[in-house]
Amino acid sequence: MLLGSSKSLKESIKHNGQWIANTVNQERVILDGRHRFQVCQELKLEPKIQIKSPLSEIDQKIFVIDSNLKRRQFNDFQKAKLAYCLERIYREGARARQLSR
Repeated sequence: MLLGSSKSLKESIKHNGQWIANTVNQERVILDGRHRFQVCQELKLEPKIQIKSPLSEIDQKIFVIDSNLKRRQFNDFQKAKLAYCLERIYREGARARQLSR
């Protein structure tokens, strides 16, 4: 279910609870779910979290972009822009793997 605004997200969490856990890295930095986390704080609810670890910095970037591409309504330009970012991140990962050998 896509929610149109933070107000509708807040109403949903208030009435139904938090359906989707916030995803954090091993240092508990939020990778996905910033708005859900903020709403839970406003409602004084303990946010549900899911820890993704261990993730390299590159894998964290890929996860953030990938999760947003799957959930959000982007126009073609926005999708292309994110795809370009992903390409740069994949190149960065390949370069790091080459240097580690």
